[in-house]
Amino acid sequence: MNHYYEEVTGWFDWEDLYRQVVADAPAGATLVEVGCWEGRSMSFLLVEAVNSGKALKIFGVDHFRGGEEQWMK
Repeated sequence: MNHYYEEVTGWFDWEDLYRQVVADAPAGATLVEVGCWEGRSMSFLLVEAVNSGKALKIFGVDHFRGGEEQWMK
């Protein structure tokens, strides 16, 4: 599956780290991303997981209200 995360709004510049996490995770592992606000990093992680061929469980945790820049509006 091709990556599409650059088309998703948000922030993400840890491609190498996320690739390593997926590579190091054993089949059946559970991965949790804390702070997945607009989905850019999560979309990268999910594609990496699919491409790995491993049965991984992936959860995203966020309050989905943004950060200070959204609250000050």
